Amino acid sequence: MGVAHMIGERGSAEELAHIGERFPLVPVDKIVLFGYNPGEINAPENELLAKRRLVHYPLTEVQGRAAQTAMDAVKVLGERSRRFVVHFDVDVIDFTDMPIADVPQFSQGLAFRDVMACLAVFASSPKFGGLVVTEFNPDHVEAEGISAEAFIIGLARALAESN
Repeated sequence: MGVAHMIGERGSAEELAHIGERFPLVPVDKIVLFGYNPGEINAPENELLAKRRLVHYPLTEVQGRAAQTAMDAVKVLGERSRRFVVHFDVDVIDFTDMPIADVPQFSQGLAFRDVMACLAVFASSPKFGGLVVTEFNPDHVEAEGISAEAFIIGLARALAESN
């Protein structure tokens, strides 16, 4: 788990955990995990979540109340930090809804509209500091690029609606 390196968890790769000017790179109380699939988390990762008491909102909590859960997460982030950055792994989107992810999650992710609603909530916070988008795989997009175009438009709208 990349988070282990950020928080300086014992056993993480030293060259990654000490890559920045400070250690740990990010204090554990400044991290909120949001929309992850609990079935994709292994036993050591689950132990880390429990041991470090990471604030987390698994997929099962987000489904059906995406925007409200995002508001809850923004409240936590707002209380704990001056600024926050969203690391958006597109693998969280249900592949049957939007086939753009590097690691497809068939009928296991969030609906595309729910993900965009969450992003709009995060981006609307005055403490929102940036967005990192990862795991977009153009090899999974149809030849016409319809999904890629819809993704880019949805992302632009989510960010624009936040202002």
